[in-house]
Amino acid sequence: RLRREVVHRLASGAKTHSELAEVHHVLSHWDNVFLSEEGKARRPDDGTGAALETALSDVAERKSSRGRLAPDQWELKRSAWKDYDPAFFHMSLRSHQSAAENRPVPPTPKSPVHFGVEPQTYAPPLEPFAHCAFHRLRRDVTADATALAITYRILHVHCRNISANQPRDTAGLRGKAAYDKEAMSETILARAVHFLTLGTYAWKDDSSDFSQPWRNKGGGSVGSIFYGVLNDAPAPTIKDWIAAVLLAKPSELMDDDWYDDEENALLLLKRLAVDGGSPGGF
Repeated sequence: RLRREVVHRLASGAKTHSELAEVHHVLSHWDNVFLSEEGKARRPDDGTGAALETALSDVAERKSSRGRLAPDQWELKRSAWKDYDPAFFHMSLRSHQSAAENRPVPPTPKSPVHFGVEPQTYAPPLEPFAHCAFHRLRRDVTADATALAITYRILHVHCRNISANQPRDTAGLRGKAAYDKEAMSETILARAVHFLTLGTYAWKDDSSDFSQPWRNKGGGSVGSIFYGVLNDAPAPTIKDWIAAVLLAKPSELMDDDWYDDEENALLLLKRLAVDGGSPGGF
């Protein structure tokens, strides 16, 4: 947890050692006690400081100050940017905006890849040591039919193929106000992509434990896209989640015939990654 906090403190810009020492204020009491005891093995008189030094040596580089009186600062290593979470809750919106500006441009891939860039995940993998209740919650929320319909609507609003000659008539469409130009938001679109990223992490976990019904691990409650799967049936996998979310027919996902012949979520994500959204729209 200390490493994660340090990464996100540095993502918004270089920090002095005293500024980074404040990171302990957002950690729990037990985290600080554990880190202090662990650090005393290296520095008996300052275990907390030793723990911070260990984290800094792993994710940061020291930048010498040009002025005599100005303290040295620490900068985030390029290799540590993979751990940056664009929705990390201990960072303000302004800090996230600064991080987006500071994030280094991905290096040119050594081998040929699609679209000329190396694919990168939107957010880092989920914490493996989270409480077991969170594992269930992750599967529950990312399989919720309502949440997924809202997520698809956000992608469709921002990334659909807009035809200037034949614009779609939104008369009779439920929630048509979402398609107003004023309703578009880069932040909301980012949250939709983040939500789908969390879904891929949550459902790629191995679900082959047959000692208990698969529904006990989450993802099968009332309102879930997998609610109709029987308890004694094979547990839904990441392939099932992709088919039911990213490859699903939009009219079925939205329960609205207006979305007949519209592109599925995967194609909308492709347009976002390649073209940046709807041509002439977002």
